[in-house]
Amino acid sequence: MKILLDLNHPAHLNFFKTTISVLSSNNDEVIVTYLDRGRLPKIVEKEIDGVKMLKIGKHTGSRLSIIFQANILKFLSFIPLLLREKPNLCLSVGSFTNGFACKMFGIPNIQFDDDPERKVNVELEKLTSTELYFPPIIGPTKKIKIFNALKEWAYLSPKYFNPNKNVLKKYGTMIMMWSCLTSLCLAAVGSMVRAGSCL
Repeated sequence: MKILLDLNHPAHLNFFKTTISVLSSNNDEVIVTYLDRGRLPKIVEKEIDGVKMLKIGKHTGSRLSIIFQANILKFLSFIPLLLREKPNLCLSVGSFTNGFACKMFGIPNIQFDDDPERKVNVELEKLTSTELYFPPIIGPTKKIKIFNALKEWAYLSPKYFNPNKNVLKKYGTMIMMWSCLTSLCLAAVGSMVRAGSCL
């Protein structure tokens, strides 16, 4: 299966990093598109290996850039990309630009979001996604399903993540604080996994 993942923010990489690795190890072909936004390109290039990566769209922070470069031009760039690559599925965190292009070609598009207060975006996501998922910060609706995770913490699933405590040795006493914090976070995620409510 060929799967295209679209990243617009570093937190989206946290959310999909393990997914990219698992899909690749299952011999699925993964294509990662990412927005030219701040440090995102350098983070993506450092953190992801072994998959096709394409910079698509730009976001410089100005209102004009958000509307024109990050949305209109990005949408227009997706059209030839989807025609050329022919993915079987697209995944994103709130990428309605990708969603519109996928909808044009009948490509299933699963979107995730955790910003229900951004009502215009949510309506666009409902319109453009095959399935739309939110964490349990809002209730399910006809168009919204619930997933039990936070995108910023998704990579911390104890099934996949094993922290290297030696990394912080040069910080001395900070190790104890870091160790306690990571243990608490991993215990919380582990409880969710054991309860069957998390990845």
